[in-house]
Amino acid sequence: MKKILCLAFLLWVATGSASSQEPEPTLQREHIGLQLCLLPDFHEAITNLIRIRIDEFWHAGEYRKIFPLFFLLSRVDPEDLDAWATGAWFLVNGLAPAYPKQKDEFLNKAVKFLEEGISYHRENYRLYWELGWLWYREGKLPQALKYLEMAEKFPHPFYVASTRAHVLMALGQKEEAIAQWKSVAERFPEQRPLAERFLQKLTSP
Repeated sequence: MKKILCLAFLLWVATGSASSQEPEPTLQREHIGLQLCLLPDFHEAITNLIRIRIDEFWHAGEYRKIFPLFFLLSRVDPEDLDAWATGAWFLVNGLAPAYPKQKDEFLNKAVKFLEEGISYHRENYRLYWELGWLWYREGKLPQALKYLEMAEKFPHPFYVASTRAHVLMALGQKEEAIAQWKSVAERFPEQRPLAERFLQKLTSP
């Protein structure tokens, strides 16, 4: 019976929230979802269903219906890094361009969503980088640098280090940028030509 109720709840969120103009479910819906859906033997089916509905709404262009499902997915499976990262990305790159008058609202929601995700993933670079990249794109360089430095404290791919180097350059912190590009060349040999190109630019008269 609980499994049937859980499926009914998910359909309710997927369709009922669709007509709502709120970009996240109410706290009442969240509470019901946590009670009905956190069933270990049913977990994978639930998350798969949510992802299927997200994909359907995306291809149908029904963008207002999508973030409530990312929100729900983050509750059902807070260990899913992609739920946090993609949910925030969607707010900034999906809803904000579609509703420019609400850009600041969606940006703030994305920041809060990522910050909440970080509380579940404090020792993983991913969500720190997502926040750093978000602020970098918005031109908020000190905020970007803060989160990129936090991301670099944990094992991370090349683009985390290179993004920090670009932020340092944009801030006019030349010596720090040179040191960062040298670090990139040492830690990521396959990216040495790129790092050397920026080092030449920074050190040429």
